[in-house]
Amino acid sequence: MTQALKELQDEGMALTPEMLRALSPYRQHPSRFGMYELRDREAEPINYDVRLDLVSNEGQMELA
Repeated sequence: MTQALKELQDEGMALTPEMLRALSPYRQHPSRFGMYELRDREAEPINYDVRLDLVSNEGQMELA
């Protein structure tokens, strides 16, 4: 998800903390020990150096 958000940001989209909060999987009816579908596919290696520049409501840049 971080990589997709970074690509959107690189294309000119301004990301806000409110946008990221809306993407949280814990927003609606979390089930800590519930059943979740896991798709059988190869995952790319995680790039831990990706940084997102968030725009706050005041228009200031924040790092996430």
